[in-house]
Amino acid sequence: MNLMQKGIRFPSVSNRSASGTLTKNGVAVVAGSTLLSAGESLVWIPANNGSALNAFTVKAYDGALASASAVQVKVDVAAVTGFNFSTSNSTITITGYTGPVGAGTIPATIGGLPVVAIGDYAFFINSSLTSITIPNSVTSIGYSAFDYCNSLTAITVGSSNPIYSSLDGVLYNKTQTILIKCPAGKSSSVTIPDSVTTINNNAFTGCRGLTAIIVGSPNSNYSSLNGVVYNKTQTTLIQCPAGITGAFTIPAGVTSIGAGAFYNSLLSSITIPNGVTSIGGYAFQDSPSITSVTLPNTLTSIGYSAFKGCSGLTSITIPNSVTSIGYSAFQGCSALANIYFLGNAPTLGSNVFSGTPTNAKIYYLTGATGWTTTYGGLTTVLYNTAPTLTTISTLTGATEGIPYTITYATLAAAANESDAEGDPISFRIEAVSYRNINQEWRCGCCRLHPSFHWRKLGLDPCK
Repeated sequence: MNLMQKGIRFPSVSNRSASGTLTKNGVAVVAGSTLLSAGESLVWIPANNGSALNAFTVKAYDGALASASAVQVKVDVAAVTGFNFSTSNSTITITGYTGPVGAGTIPATIGGLPVVAIGDYAFFINSSLTSITIPNSVTSIGYSAFDYCNSLTAITVGSSNPIYSSLDGVLYNKTQTILIKCPAGKSSSVTIPDSVTTINNNAFTGCRGLTAIIVGSPNSNYSSLNGVVYNKTQTTLIQCPAGITGAFTIPAGVTSIGAGAFYNSLLSSITIPNGVTSIGGYAFQDSPSITSVTLPNTLTSIGYSAFKGCSGLTSITIPNSVTSIGYSAFQGCSALANIYFLGNAPTLGSNVFSGTPTNAKIYYLTGATGWTTTYGGLTTVLYNTAPTLTTISTLTGATEGIPYTITYATLAAAANESDAEGDPISFRIEAVSYRNINQEWRCGCCRLHPSFHWRKLGLDPCK
């Protein structure tokens, strides 16, 4: 009795006509050694397509002797058009799109194997797809799979998909409690269902045609005002549509700006009101059209990459309330030459000012602490700001011809002067007026003869 294993032995694996891999139980076949016996199977993954492609050769083996000649195994391989993919554990993951401009439909199976996943960055920055249909078989979608697909206007999911769904071309989880992705080519406005309780980070990344995001009043977690998304109580600004242009003032009552809230924005200026204490990570990142940002004196933290890539900024003033600035907060702000700090040096992350002009300077005030000759790799300069004075209330109690004493206290009480550094303020006399618009000046002598104007005769009795 022959106790040795019988089967088919592989004297060679041929890839002359098609490249691919041949495995048994997940292990690569070894030519001249690996056996395929009753009840076992192989997995061959062809990388090319065509009719009767040479895959490998085999010999029959009875446990002791092999057949004289190897016989070629040929396989008809169907083409997969439009998509790149990878195979693992007898399942397919879509990794890219190579098809023509237009709509794409992901197949449910490729080569008899189920398509179960869309990989990380699978369609990242793809400009060809205008719409994509996801089959019921897909149960996993990777990170940034659809980011910056600027031509993509709709994502459609099979109605029987157990994990995902779609509404008006927007991708959600099955129960539509999580908004996963709004396609970047979506324009005008999007309405968020009342059922949504979570909006994913980057859900609206690259949506530069979007000018309004509308949230219904029954939604328990979110609200909207003038097309901008806030939390329910409107204390956190969550998402400003990237397609809004011009100047924008954040409304009073907001205390925080969420991560990515203005990412890739087309706005030209931002005014942040008092009351806001934090700016989230990458809140204004990659918004080169922003040329002006006004920060409030209640702000305490600026998040990582908050203004990264804002190449339109030339200067910015950091209030004395700020105590921390996250890494890369102003990285790549290529025109930011002047950064003014009104308080002590905040704690600083790495690469905060990387990519700013080589001659950029940090300005700080007399009396502020924590400053050295450099800060974040930039040269520091000690400076003072000029005090401000715009109005003085009209003083009362003076009588014509009678000396009228104006004390410093009187003038200070009537003035609205201020100094950012808290320095003592004096008032410097710049000009003196001797008459008002309705009355000609008369000295004491002239008042004795009000009907006679000595000056008209070129005389001055006061001399």
